[in-house]
Amino acid sequence: MNATRTKRLKRILAIEQKKLEATKGELKRIQFSLQQLREKINAMKDHIEKTIAKVDQTSIDQLRQTTPWSILVQDSVAQSETRFKKLERQRDELQARAVAQRSAVRGWQLLVEKLDAEDAQIVAREALIAADDNFLRKQDRRAR
Repeated sequence: MNATRTKRLKRILAIEQKKLEATKGELKRIQFSLQQLREKINAMKDHIEKTIAKVDQTSIDQLRQTTPWSILVQDSVAQSETRFKKLERQRDELQARAVAQRSAVRGWQLLVEKLDAEDAQIVAREALIAADDNFLRKQDRRAR
């Protein structure tokens, strides 16, 4: 009975550990996406600044040509920053979920360890009882 319960709890523990590993993998994926998006945003901002610096030194015609492009790139930066904030929220949610899952996994591990220790005590107790029974039988045979 106790062994069945322990096996069931070990299966639950294994499932919880797999969920935790999946969450960690998803968290790494989002952090990588955040890093790439941040690099893209920085590159676009740098490109805008360099282009504007060049335009300041050039003619009004070039400024007229550069302005629509600059607006499009700034819109792209704004969209990327919105996506970045969304990914940050997802990352924060996943981190909170990972912490909760780590706690759950640790709780299951402690429960399984406790049950394993109880099972070992039961086995040891049964072995002592069997040894006592054998000793008493031998004593009983000698007494006859």
